[in-house]
Amino acid sequence: MRSREDDLDFRDRAGRRRKWWHPSVLAVLGLSVPVSVVGVALFTADSLSRRMGAHAEAMRELDRIVDARKA
Repeated sequence: MRSREDDLDFRDRAGRRRKWWHPSVLAVLGLSVPVSVVGVALFTADSLSRRMGAHAEAMRELDRIVDARKA
């Protein structure tokens, strides 16, 4: 088992190497968020469009059935 001093030294060295708050890392994160939002919006719009198209087709089919019964 490592000593407390070794553990603290390891944490200190690891903390110096990992700078998550570095401006370039934050810039990449900042740019990825809008791209993700646009992707979700496009996916949702396409999914909704397909469902509405299927619903409209089903309603037209039901109208044809009702019209055929009336005739």
